[in-house]
Amino acid sequence: MWQHFLGSFCGLCQQSVQGLASHRGLCEHCFADLPWRENPEANDLDPALIEKTVVPWHYRESAQHWILAAKQAQGLLAARLLGTLLAETLVDVYGPGELPELIIPVPLSWRRLLARGHNQAQWIAAPVSRSLGLPLIARGVRRRRHTALQPGLSATARRENLAGAFATKIRFQGQRVAIVDDVLTTGATVETLAACLLEAGADSVHCWAAAAADHER
Repeated sequence: MWQHFLGSFCGLCQQSVQGLASHRGLCEHCFADLPWRENPEANDLDPALIEKTVVPWHYRESAQHWILAAKQAQGLLAARLLGTLLAETLVDVYGPGELPELIIPVPLSWRRLLARGHNQAQWIAAPVSRSLGLPLIARGVRRRRHTALQPGLSATARRENLAGAFATKIRFQGQRVAIVDDVLTTGATVETLAACLLEAGADSVHCWAAAAADHER
C-alpha cells in the first residue's frame, strides 16, 4: 500500500514510479521493452507430462539480466519483479477455476543451495503464490543428488544428467500442480520433475517459467 501511494523507483532505469508501476517495480517503458513472447502459452514440452506451459519472455536482454541477477546473493528484488510479472501473465491466461491447486519451485541440490544461499525458483514463486492465493510447497520435492550444470549440454545429455534426480517427500494424490522455474532451455528439468510428481499421484502438472531460451530448445 505504501509503495502504491507514495511510489518507488523502476528497477531498470531508476525512474520514479507510482501505482501499478510501483507494485511491479518497473516503469511502463521498461515493462513494454521486455522481450515478450508472442504466445506465452507456446508449449514444446512433452504433453504426456506437462498439461500447460506459461512463459512470458524470451531469455534475452532485460529478462536475461533479471534472471541472472535473481541467482546472485542480492537477488531478492530481481526475483520479486519476475514473480510479480509472471503472476500478471498467469491471471490473463487462466480462466476461473482453471488454475492448479499448488506451486512447487524446482529444487536445488544441497550443495548448490549452500553455495548460492537461496533457491531463485522459490524466490520467483513466492510473489506468484501471494498474488494467486496458491500454497507454495517449497519442501515437497527434494533433489536426490547433485547434478552437473546444464548449460552447454545437449537435450539428450541433460536428460541423462537429470535421471533419478528428484524424489517427492509427500503425496500429491489427485492434485493439479504447477512447477515454477526461472528459465526453460530444453525443458529436461521440468519434464523430469513432472514425471516424479505424476508418479506421486498428481493429476496434472503445469509449467510456469519467467523466460525460455528458444534458441537452445
